[in-house]
Amino acid sequence: MVTIVGNARDMKAFTHKKTDKIDSEVIAKLALNDMVQPSRVFPKNHREYRSNIRLRHKLVQKRTDIKNEAHAILAPEMFNLKDVLTDIFGKNGREILSGISSGKNVDQILQNLSPNVRKKALRSESFWTEKSPRVLQSGFRYV
Repeated sequence: MVTIVGNARDMKAFTHKKTDKIDSEVIAKLALNDMVQPSRVFPKNHREYRSNIRLRHKLVQKRTDIKNEAHAILAPEMFNLKDVLTDIFGKNGREILSGISSGKNVDQILQNLSPNVRKKALRSESFWTEKSPRVLQSGFRYV
């Protein structure tokens, strides 16, 4: 006996009443007349690969959501990291965020940054204004 996996949407186009008896009769007639277009069933390794691709897509979306949330947390605290860094989740950005969360003062955080970023941070008045270090000075931490 040959098994054919047909697309349900294609089968539904031929019948308007939906009962198992009518469906089975219509499908049998279509199969006898070679009118059932077999669905494409991927081999197991392809299905696993496609599943991994979907999982990766979801994880990348989740990572983006978390990064956007971090930006949203820092914005009201007046941390203008974008003036100093192109990516706040790069090496220097993670160092700054780590220093903020561990309660380090500005000088301790600046010591651990690369020379170029340190120069930018010192030149940028908007980055270390008197309003923004509130989190750094008070030792308040986001966890």
